Amino acid sequence: MTEDQIRVEPILSNIKFLYRYARKQMKQDHFRQIMDLFATSNGKKTLNEAEDVLSPAGLNKGDIFHLIYHGYLSTELKKPLAADSEIWATAYRDFSSG
Repeated sequence: MTEDQIRVEPILSNIKFLYRYARKQMKQDHFRQIMDLFATSNGKKTLNEAEDVLSPAGLNKGDIFHLIYHGYLSTELKKPLAADSEIWATAYRDFSSG
């Protein structure tokens, strides 16, 4: 995205928020659990739906935000991030590769 494209609200606020999760550490098996959830759920889940499924495994919204920031998961950044924000898989590549 260009600077002009991201200086539009709520995109800028969403990116600033997601940046907080950029350096979060994540185990490979946690990455796979999250990506498998989105790969087997016919595409989209809300943030709350995903957290409900993942929380018994010790995963939370921060893990989802980390994967959105790094481009593994996507959401509509033109809307404020909220519990009902839809999330979907962007790519399923090896997490350790990049």
